[in-house]
Amino acid sequence: MSKRAGAGIFLLESGRPDLLSESETAVWGLRLRRITAEQSALLRRQGQDCGLWVCSATGGQMLEIAGCAASWRTFFDRTGAMPASLGRLVARMRQAHERAARDVFDIRCRGRRVRLSRREPAVMGILNVTPDSFSDGGRFFDPGAAVAHGLAMDADGAAFIDIGAESTRPGARAVPAKEQLRRLKPVVKALSRQVAAVLSIDTSSAAVADACLEWGCRIVNDVSALRRDRRLAAVVAGAGAGVILMHMRGTPRTMQRQTAYGCLIAEIMDFLSRAMRRAEDAGIERRRMMVDPGIGFGKDAAQNLSLVRHLGQFRMLGAPLVVGTSRKSFIGAVLDAPVNEREAGTIASVVCAAERGAHILRVHDVRAARQAVRLASAIAAAQ
Repeated sequence: MSKRAGAGIFLLESGRPDLLSESETAVWGLRLRRITAEQSALLRRQGQDCGLWVCSATGGQMLEIAGCAASWRTFFDRTGAMPASLGRLVARMRQAHERAARDVFDIRCRGRRVRLSRREPAVMGILNVTPDSFSDGGRFFDPGAAVAHGLAMDADGAAFIDIGAESTRPGARAVPAKEQLRRLKPVVKALSRQVAAVLSIDTSSAAVADACLEWGCRIVNDVSALRRDRRLAAVVAGAGAGVILMHMRGTPRTMQRQTAYGCLIAEIMDFLSRAMRRAEDAGIERRRMMVDPGIGFGKDAAQNLSLVRHLGQFRMLGAPLVVGTSRKSFIGAVLDAPVNEREAGTIASVVCAAERGAHILRVHDVRAARQAVRLASAIAAAQ
C-alpha cells in the first residue's frame, strides 16, 4: 500500500496451512504499519477485549493482531461501538480479511466462466512462438510444432495455454505487431478449434490482442499491466476478455536495471492495486482481472525468493493470483543449474506457490506441475 493511503495492512507470516481457512480454530493475523499511537492503544484494548492477541512495536506505530475466527468475528461485530478514530482503519482491516479469505473466484472471459480455487491451483502452459525466448526459444517457432505442443499441454491437463510471439526475457527487444501476428495466426486459429484449455495471448499490443481475441483467445496476459499500449484496455473491455495484470518496472529491455525497492512487497501491491483501478476505470470488470507479481521481471534472485515466500500477501488484492516461476534465473542462481536443468527447482517453487495461495501456475512442463499440485493438494486436504 502506498504511504498516501495511511496505514499499511499486511497478512502475518504463518507456517500453518489452515491460515484463513474456514476452521473455527484456524489462526490468522494482520500487521498494521504507520498507525498513530492513539490508534495503537485503542486497537490493543479493543482487540484484547475480543480475545485477540495484540503486540505493538516501533513506538506503537506497528501493531500485530492475531486470533481465531470467532474472536475476529466478535471484533468486527463491535465496529459500530468503536471510537470514530478507528472507524476507517477497522473497515480496511475487515476488507483485507474478506479479500484474503476468499478461496474461489469465477473469472469471466469472452462468454466463458472459469472457476479458480487456491485449494488446487490451475496450470497454465507456456507456448512460445518465438526464436529467442530464454528457455525454449526456437523449439516451437514452426507453426506445426507449436500446435502439436499446444495439443500435448491440453492433453496433460492445462486449464490455460498462454501463447506469445514476443520474448519478454531480460534485455529482449520489442517485436512489431505485424510480425507477432504472422507468427500467431496459424497457431491460435488451429488451437482454438481443438483444445479444451482457455487460450491466453501474451502481448502488450492492442493490435495483437484484438486479432487474437477474434481468432479464439479469451484472456490477455499483459506484462506491462495496460501501460505500454494505452489502447489495450479498451480492446479488453470491448471484447469482454479476461486480463492478467503483471508487475514490471520499465520494459523487458531495461527492467533488470531497476531492481532497487524500499519495501518490495508493499510497492508491488501498490502497483497492482493501481493497475486494477486503472483497468476498472477503462471498463474492465473486477471479475475479469487476475494479478501477477512478476517474478523475474525487474527483481534480483533474492527478491524473487522473497516474493515466493510472501505470495500470500497478494491475496488481499481480492483477485486470482497468477505465478510464473518456471525455469527462471533465480532457480539457477540457487541450484547453480543451467536453464535446461531447472525442472526440479521449478516443481519445488510451484508447490511453494500453491501452498501460499496461487490460483494459476504458469509453467513450461504442464504434466509435472499438474501432478505436483494434485499431490500437494491431496496432502493438504488429508485428515
